[in-house]
Amino acid sequence: TRTRTRAPTRTLALALTLTLAPTATRIPTAAALGAAPPAAGVRDFELAGGGKAPRVAFGTGTNWFRRDAKGNDALLRDCVLDALRCGVRHLDCAEMYGTEGDVGRALEAFLAEGGAKREDVFVASKAWDCLKAGNVTAGVEASLRALRVDYLDLYLLHAPFLLDDGRGLSDRQIAAKVMAAWGELEALVDAGKVRAIGVSNFRTADLEVLCGGARIPPAVNQVEGHPQLPQPRLRAYCAGRGTDRPETLTLALALRTPFPDPNPNPNPDPDPGPNPNPNPTPNPNPNP
Repeated sequence: TRTRTRAPTRTLALALTLTLAPTATRIPTAAALGAAPPAAGVRDFELAGGGKAPRVAFGTGTNWFRRDAKGNDALLRDCVLDALRCGVRHLDCAEMYGTEGDVGRALEAFLAEGGAKREDVFVASKAWDCLKAGNVTAGVEASLRALRVDYLDLYLLHAPFLLDDGRGLSDRQIAAKVMAAWGELEALVDAGKVRAIGVSNFRTADLEVLCGGARIPPAVNQVEGHPQLPQPRLRAYCAGRGTDRPETLTLALALRTPFPDPNPNPNPDPDPGPNPNPNPTPNPNPNP
């Protein structure tokens, strides 16, 4: 029989030093480092309506998503603290991630080291349960307490839908609820609890509805973006509206997910040969 050779795959090679820093090799404190500067060579992006945000953010969700229901994840705190010590100045958080308590402890510890002031670190978060009246305001208050800050640099509506309230509602009803939630965000800006507001995972149609009735236009539409999902039409729409479109890419997933082979085998082997073990013995312990 012929041996089928598996075609090589492309994987995204990205450094995970910050997100996967082991506790055994901790980064020195800010005082020992001499207050490491923000990541060099990376320009900030301008927010619609004024202000700037560091272009590279440290995500606090995917790798630790709701991993510790009690909010006591020492590894997460260490990774966030190490990232800040290395010069990261943008923390991307969300109510949905269930990690804000640990992020807040890490941020508090870093600021206590004297390496930076609160205004030097851009802190963003997102409201998940945003179609229920009052939930956006309550979400901001909860995030402020958990993150141990008195204002957020950026707050987003996480998505233009909700798994519970969104079921059975027409597009018009959902749009009305999104506009009501946006009104809460605008009031939070007026109160000084949030510096800039925006959205996440909004499609062009969702943005058209929102921009048509918003007093304060969205500064950001944070969406997934990478070579496998470039979304050029959404990019063009946001650029035309003056809404920045920061893109998210989960590094851990990117490293595990191969890109499509750019040069697939034009003549794949139709016969891989007989199964060398046609009657395998069941694994007595499938979940070690």
